[in-house]
Amino acid sequence: MKKIILIISLILFCTSCLFIHRGIRINGTCRPKYPNFTLLKTPFKETDKLIFNRVYTLNGENKEGIGFYADGRMILLSNYNYKIQNYDLISLDFIKSKNWNNPDIIGYWRVEGDKIKTEYFSCTNYGNYIIMQGEIKGDTILLLYERDYGFSLNPFKSVERPEKYILSDMSFE
Repeated sequence: MKKIILIISLILFCTSCLFIHRGIRINGTCRPKYPNFTLLKTPFKETDKLIFNRVYTLNGENKEGIGFYADGRMILLSNYNYKIQNYDLISLDFIKSKNWNNPDIIGYWRVEGDKIKTEYFSCTNYGNYIIMQGEIKGDTILLLYERDYGFSLNPFKSVERPEKYILSDMSFE
């Protein structure tokens, strides 16, 4: 009986979240250890609704931004200072130093008419894929971020948070 309990305990320990690391951080960038973007399974369609290689900033402030490539890739940009737990403003020099190989977070986008769907990988909580859907309205993108709060008092509660990204004059390569 002790052997069975020991084996079960060992199996549970090995499969616990302590050993599940789906994401890795390398020099401030977050990458999936084994990439599995579900949005890549959706056929890519070109669009003229987005402005490519330009930064859309969150609420028009230069703290966070999204950049879109014409081939369906996207990068998320932020100048988050981990030492003081605060966002520094994104500058043009900061943006010019970023490309597909070195942003904080990478992802993909797909458009169907005025509707947009994005997926990116975040290293929080051992790594997870975050999908946002929204609408393109001129030089503004309205994305709806849905997050499940399974650790709260109601484990089935999900909170929707709209995010508004506005086209800026900053461009990247």
